[in-house]
Amino acid sequence: MLDLSPLKMRAFTPRVLVRLHERRTDAGLNTHVTRTPHLMNRPDDGWGSRSEPTTWERLARLAGWTVDRAHHDTHSDGFWLVKVNAGALDGRPSPCPHEYLNPDHCNQGCKIREWL
Repeated sequence: MLDLSPLKMRAFTPRVLVRLHERRTDAGLNTHVTRTPHLMNRPDDGWGSRSEPTTWERLARLAGWTVDRAHHDTHSDGFWLVKVNAGALDGRPSPCPHEYLNPDHCNQGCKIREWL
C-alpha cells in the first residue's frame, strides 16, 4: 500500500539547501538529463559536504517546510527549503519543489502537486 503521509525533517538550521545532482545519459541523438535532489549538510562545502539523496516525492511530503528561492553556485543548481510555523501558509499549498526549474511543468499535470 502506498503511504503518502507527511514526513518530518529535523535540521540544525531553519534553512536547508537542496542541491541538484545532474546526470546526463546519451542515447544516440537524444540526451536525457536527470536531476536528483540532495539535502546538504554544509552547503558552503559544495559536494565535499555530506548529503542525503532524496526524491521529489519525499520533498513534496515534508511537513513544516516550504520552498524558498533558487540557488546557483559553482557546485550546482538547487533551492532552499525554509522551516515554516504551523499555519504560516494560511491553508495555501506549498510550491512544488521543482516548479522553479520548469514553471510550465507544474501547470501541465505535475503529479507532485496532487500529493501536497
